[in-house]
Amino acid sequence: MKKLVFLVFPTLLLISACSKQPCTPPDTEGIVGKWKLVEIFNGNSNKLDYFVTFDSMGRVYASDFPCAGTYSFDENREVSLPDGNLVVEFNECSMELRGWNTIQGKAMAHFRDSNTLIVGPVTCYEGCAVMFKRVCD
Repeated sequence: MKKLVFLVFPTLLLISACSKQPCTPPDTEGIVGKWKLVEIFNGNSNKLDYFVTFDSMGRVYASDFPCAGTYSFDENREVSLPDGNLVVEFNECSMELRGWNTIQGKAMAHFRDSNTLIVGPVTCYEGCAVMFKRVCD
């Protein structure tokens, strides 16, 4: 019986240790992927548990919308007011859970690095941007 315990326990320990490997987000280019809101540059931090996922088919999913929306992003377009270079729309979704800093409408977006996305509304010059970090799915 003791031999069985000595065999089973290390095996279970090894299996559980292997399944809890840390997740490293892919170091990829572009907006496609899952992003977590990590900083709001105006100091308001009530929405830091907010996620947005952009897929390769032009669909976007956000924490505060119950259905998928659409997006278009032109990384090479000069970021300027009032047009921006990112457009996110949730035309088929209920907006009752939408927060003040939800990702919707026209925005100016750029990458600080391949895993950091800065997004700001086209209606604001300073203090309105938010920072997202790429995360694992």
